[in-house]
Amino acid sequence: MPTCAIFAIGNELLTGSIIDTNSAFLGSLLTAQGFTISEIRLVPDQLETLVETIEQALGKYDFIICTGGLGPTFDDVTAAAVGRATKREISFYEQVYEHIVTRLQSKNVPIRDSHRRQAYLPDQAILFPNPMGTAYGFGVESESTLLIAVPGVPYEMKSMMEAHVAPFLTTRFSLQRRFMEELRFTALPESEVDDIIEQVTIPDSVECIINVSDGEIVVRLKSDDQNILQQFSQKLRTGLEQFFVGYNDETLAALLVNLLKRTKETIAVAESCTGGLLGQEITAVPGSSEVFLGGIIVYSNWAKTKLLQVPESIIDTVGPVSAECASALVKNLKSLFNSSAAISITGLAGPSGGTAEQPVGTVFIGLSYRDLCVVKHHSFSGDRQSIRQRSKKMALWQMITLIRESSAKESVKSEC
Repeated sequence: MPTCAIFAIGNELLTGSIIDTNSAFLGSLLTAQGFTISEIRLVPDQLETLVETIEQALGKYDFIICTGGLGPTFDDVTAAAVGRATKREISFYEQVYEHIVTRLQSKNVPIRDSHRRQAYLPDQAILFPNPMGTAYGFGVESESTLLIAVPGVPYEMKSMMEAHVAPFLTTRFSLQRRFMEELRFTALPESEVDDIIEQVTIPDSVECIINVSDGEIVVRLKSDDQNILQQFSQKLRTGLEQFFVGYNDETLAALLVNLLKRTKETIAVAESCTGGLLGQEITAVPGSSEVFLGGIIVYSNWAKTKLLQVPESIIDTVGPVSAECASALVKNLKSLFNSSAAISITGLAGPSGGTAEQPVGTVFIGLSYRDLCVVKHHSFSGDRQSIRQRSKKMALWQMITLIRESSAKESVKSEC
């Protein structure tokens, strides 16, 4: 398999100001195409450092891809560095500049001298159009290595890779496609997933990795043989069917939205400690407007009592983080929106506010579906962000479970 190095360029990546998501996307895409990713490196916006990095990689790898540093500002040095490392002059590309001018004029952005910088690229470069921005991508060959530079803005990079660069690579290299699949599970420990994997036995031709993140377990499979991969994937899913969320980018929210679409039902949410994360997750699903009526962030006690009529006696006696409060929230929310389903979340995300009786991570989730109403008590571990994420995912999963059990005519006892 051809070898590949990924260089993500930008001072902001090294300082942690921006998280490098581009390398993850490129690694996944190029691995699936048939490349072996041999190196991923973060490189600062320093001309000499970037030139040295490229020079060391030329001839070592079959393919180098650089992302970032193609903008119009003084610290965008990728084109200059590639030119120097490959011993090519930098020339002005009229077609690139015309694209820049047309793009900026369509956005009513004044054309400045600095914008011309983006049209200076290494001589005799292969050009890759940018349908989402101004910066063209380009490619050059040197010392038996193909080097391609693409923008650092994630949506521009992804669009260019999928529409132009990836198809070009299939003509340039002899690639054997690698098949990849992710299976997502939730509401069970990692050890149970591991046990099932051992029972079904991983084929020699399949690479299997388990990752855990905030209440979700992702099993990543990779193989050159699609049939064997799919057979193993199906066995794994069958063994853990009751905890299965979906494949690849399928989410809990998408699963919930699709369940409600099938029955033409609706849902509303009331959130305290999650502060809108649940509503955000649901509305991120295309087509969610068919089922999602709305949400209310009842963060304060005032909001709980005034907006969703939680009795002040509940706040005064058992407190806002309680089964009684979660129950009142979800029932009144469902009545207000006249929805088929409703979810409420109230809890302590920390880092302060916990007590011995009610530590940080205590969360109550209220769930109402048709004539059913239940409240679930959870004790989540982790930092503030982790607790909020776990609460959101558990609320989605428990609503999915409640809908499935109700639809299957299973005996579900209403508790509130």
